[in-house]
Amino acid sequence: MRVFMLVQSPAAHTPVPKHTAELVTALRSLGCDVVTHIWGRRTEGESMPKRVVQRVRDVHSIRRALRNRDFDVTVVKTAHNWQTVLRDLAVTRAIRRRIPAIVLQLHGSDPSALHEPGRRAFKLASAVLLSSVDAILVLSREEQSLWRAFRREPPVFVVKNPYVRGRFQTRNDSTSEKNRILFVGRLIAEKGIFDLVEAFAQVVKEVECELVIAGEGVDADKLERAIEALGLEDRIRFTGYISEAGLREEYANATLFVLPTRWKEGFPTVVAEAMDAGLPIITTPIRGAADHLVIGENALFVEPGDVSNLAAAITSVLRDDELQRRMSAANGARIRMFDPKIVAAEYLQILESVAAAKTNLHVDA
Repeated sequence: MRVFMLVQSPAAHTPVPKHTAELVTALRSLGCDVVTHIWGRRTEGESMPKRVVQRVRDVHSIRRALRNRDFDVTVVKTAHNWQTVLRDLAVTRAIRRRIPAIVLQLHGSDPSALHEPGRRAFKLASAVLLSSVDAILVLSREEQSLWRAFRREPPVFVVKNPYVRGRFQTRNDSTSEKNRILFVGRLIAEKGIFDLVEAFAQVVKEVECELVIAGEGVDADKLERAIEALGLEDRIRFTGYISEAGLREEYANATLFVLPTRWKEGFPTVVAEAMDAGLPIITTPIRGAADHLVIGENALFVEPGDVSNLAAAITSVLRDDELQRRMSAANGARIRMFDPKIVAAEYLQILESVAAAKTNLHVDA
């Protein structure tokens, strides 16, 4: 199968470029001819004029790349908001006559907004975009259901992001003076970091422990002030931005991974990393987490913003060594479902079905 894939720049501050590289390698190992082409944001904080100019250049460069080349399907890796809808409309129109089938892969979407009152222009633009593609790929069954409720066509499929096992060593079970709770992610309120700090203030009254916060973000200063107000400076350690080697050490020395996110995301890469490291997990039942983690086996779930239950869940795991061991073993086994070759085979089956449906449609016509 010949696949033309529009991908994010490797410089993008998201895990998507790494996922994409792993997926492309696995697809090629299955015999696919995959050609990638960079498009979209090149740097953080692009000005609007620069963004518009770059998107126009993207469309022209994509047209040039497709000259005298035959592909079965195009995969457009993107998100779903006003800016991406407009650029996606431009690029799908540019390539529609050059490639039989077009697939949108959404690495971030909140289709619930399409079911709320108002926003008529955004809904119309989204509907026009969907009418110009042949399938959508999303990262959770919740997204799939919401997209299908918005528009019956095109078909919506659920896929997974690939993950290469063994990047993070298994947790260090040696006895420590303190239990270590680990949070990895952007320091923004939507990731639940303020909820975690508030819950941690309750946990330290019950269990001897410390909290390690790995990451950076716009709410970092506000978070430090909140920690000072709670008198937790000696109990919480910030790492800031951390290299993979440093992150590997933090995962290995952690007792428990906690991500109380409020963000409507697919399946956070940091959760896969925690599974790879054999850590028990506490998170929220949002999107991909609800799809892929079994309650009590891989993770404990708390509702977003529920600080009291978050504190209770953390305390219960830290006090239960047997539960920690069971979750550790279960997550070490569960991470295998994200192996790139397994994910690529599922992905390829979907692309082949979309391309075949398009071919049959033309034959019948």
